[in-house]
Amino acid sequence: MADDDRMRALRPVLDRVAADPTGAAAAVGEPGVGGLGVIHRSPTLTILNVVWSPATHMPPHDHRMSAGIVVYGGREDNDFYRRPPAANGTRGDGVEPAGGRTLTAGDVLMLGDDAIHGVRSHPDRYTGAIHVYAGDFFDRERCMWSPEDGSLIADPPEPGDVIAEAERRWQARR
Repeated sequence: MADDDRMRALRPVLDRVAADPTGAAAAVGEPGVGGLGVIHRSPTLTILNVVWSPATHMPPHDHRMSAGIVVYGGREDNDFYRRPPAANGTRGDGVEPAGGRTLTAGDVLMLGDDAIHGVRSHPDRYTGAIHVYAGDFFDRERCMWSPEDGSLIADPPEPGDVIAEAERRWQARR
């Protein structure tokens, strides 16, 4: 993380993890319960083992720092968004869809510090991914938007709370 271009330095590390998703799953544990597992946390680096419960939907959000994701099991559908200009030429508060990418075991996704994305997990199985952030993921302001109309959510839930609620919903269906 001391490299001037953190994401350029991080990419080969994530590529090595991606080359052996089974080994990564063995190292952190096969995804079987939704949640955020903290592997490392410091002011300059956070590494999480993110396990998405089936049918989880994380609304569009930003991180305000660069990030890298490598999926080791399941499927993570990333929907990308952009903040369109308002009528007066300034940037509006809302977001609009701007593409997407599906990640499966062995795929890597790099996100810039201005990225906005929403995540949907596999509809009927757990998804495991290592998420690496160029900063303290938990000590950061972020924005979240409504997936229905792209409006800014005034008091957004914490990402861990969204994931925990999705796990409760999944367990209740079983």
